[in-house]
Amino acid sequence: MTDTSKMGFRASASGLLFIFLFGGLQSVRAQSTSASVDPSRSFPPLSISVSGLYQSRTYENTDIYEMSSGVSARMQLMPNLGVTLSVNQATVEHDSLQRVTGLADIQLAVNYVVRLSQSRIIAGIASNLPTGKSYLSRWAYDASFPMGLNHYDFSVPFFSQGTSVAPSIGWVYSASPDFVIGLGAAYRIRGSYEPHRQLPGKYEWGNELSVSANSQWNASPTFSVYGGVSFTAYNSDKIEEVIVYTAGSRVVLQVGLNKKLGRNDLRLDALYRNVGTNQILFNTALLDEPVKATPGSAQVSLRYRLRVNRALRATLGASVRRYTDTFEIQSFRDPELIRFDAIRALDQLDVFRVSLNPEISLAPSLTIPFQLDYFMGDLEGFNAGVGLTAIL
Repeated sequence: MTDTSKMGFRASASGLLFIFLFGGLQSVRAQSTSASVDPSRSFPPLSISVSGLYQSRTYENTDIYEMSSGVSARMQLMPNLGVTLSVNQATVEHDSLQRVTGLADIQLAVNYVVRLSQSRIIAGIASNLPTGKSYLSRWAYDASFPMGLNHYDFSVPFFSQGTSVAPSIGWVYSASPDFVIGLGAAYRIRGSYEPHRQLPGKYEWGNELSVSANSQWNASPTFSVYGGVSFTAYNSDKIEEVIVYTAGSRVVLQVGLNKKLGRNDLRLDALYRNVGTNQILFNTALLDEPVKATPGSAQVSLRYRLRVNRALRATLGASVRRYTDTFEIQSFRDPELIRFDAIRALDQLDVFRVSLNPEISLAPSLTIPFQLDYFMGDLEGFNAGVGLTAIL
């Protein structure tokens, strides 16, 4: 028997590594094209952000809501050394279950950059501190489960996943003033945790390995093309030294175009994620899951960022995303471990999204970002959020 609490809903190091390398491409590009760039000013000494977000999702007769808030801080301790700390809190409510509120795990990351003549070496370590809500009662566990379903795309997909440490290494190289490449790898070491009280022992996550490759070509001062690929593989999860779950490997491909239009930017992105079949322990054998907990997906998005004036910027966006091979929960039952009275396989799920994200600058070091998203198609809903960012 096995715990399906967050199967397939892993917070992978590959996503962070992907963003991390794309950021490196941008910074090396800036360094190679402007001799006046001061590497020590790549980040402000201290940046603090607070945010609040309300998310509503409706699929046929199922309604689920999440209200979350978060605080994050980035401190540049030295020109080459930065630290990021973030913590979130969430309340989730399912239309057929009670609401549950809890703190999520604290995320801590440290990055150190070695700058060479045409490249950078970026070493980092990210850790998950188990401050989040865990060892849940039956009803709280039931209510929190839908948080992690990928097609809901909630900001806080889980309360706690236990302790983990992920060292990473990246290399970003400027092959020419207009072409930059990046390579990276991360290995996440995961501890055990107790997601709910009915589990006969601690749930032991398998470790995971992620590798990424990215590139960016600046065809002109106003037009660039970028792309990347990442691959993540997982060890098996265990309960009391018995293998209960093996996650399928994942491949993510991303390509994009960016066009500068005066003070504004137009960006087109395409992303494809392929997820291997997971295996679950049934009785005494590991078998392929009958319905995929983690769907593959393909997405195309268009964003236009405009500067209205010195105090107001806004980003307009539209996207379409197709999820494949996933499921929808229809009702719950949990005599020993989590089980479902009924789940329904979904061959595909098409979701359309339109966005308006204004950003108001009250001062050069103080901004208020807003988030407004509306979802249509097989899944309906909206996001509404506001935040505050201060540079000290």
